[in-house]
Amino acid sequence: MMTRLKEVLKRGFERPLIGFSVYDYFGAKLVDKFEEVDFVLVGDSLSMVFKGRPDVRHVDMDDMLYHLEIVRHVIKDKPIILDMPLGSYEDPMKAYENVSKAISRGADGVMIEGIYRSTMEMLSDEDIDFIVHLGYKPKYDEKPRIYRDYNSLLREAILCQELGAEAIKLELVESNVAKMVKEKLDIPVLGVGSGPYLDGHILVLYDFLGMYPDLKARFVRRYIDLFSLAEEALSKLIKDIISGSYPSTNEFY
Repeated sequence: MMTRLKEVLKRGFERPLIGFSVYDYFGAKLVDKFEEVDFVLVGDSLSMVFKGRPDVRHVDMDDMLYHLEIVRHVIKDKPIILDMPLGSYEDPMKAYENVSKAISRGADGVMIEGIYRSTMEMLSDEDIDFIVHLGYKPKYDEKPRIYRDYNSLLREAILCQELGAEAIKLELVESNVAKMVKEKLDIPVLGVGSGPYLDGHILVLYDFLGMYPDLKARFVRRYIDLFSLAEEALSKLIKDIISGSYPSTNEFY
């Protein structure tokens, strides 16, 4: 069956796919203005960006569903992928229960991290679109590292393709390794920090807008520093309140 997500991912063979992780009204409203954005991921990076935790392990299924509903309320015409949080999909029975909730709340598909064969078989049997996250795995790896093991990565990627994955996401994979893996697959390969040779990118919107000042990553190009701009604006507001210049005569009823 040709689903909305499948149809969108086919574009990756013609031009780079563009996907952003967003979790809130602001982010959803912004990316929805651009028809060039192909899909949206409600990612577990909200653990860091929204909850201020040091890694992605501090969100559960309820958190993800809450943010999924916010994003789906805004975005009607783009496919939305839910990033399944740690502990929600490793067991296939539990995965079925949680994925069913995600689909009922508006997800077009899900993303799982790592090789969980039984879960992938279940998703394929149930005709649920899924993407598999390989390379550096922030749910399980203690520290970020550049992934260079071509043979291991290729075996994993081919298995995912054989089990019905619609696409692969590679994180922090050395660019030439990522390129070689892509050339061996028939499904789109998306990347984050994995070079320019793939079929597209999945990026955390807030990183590129300078809204998450704690992140220091080579692959993030900040197009604006919204955090610093907001800090400057707030400083002015506080000074105006203290001086009595806010509110002025045309700023109250």
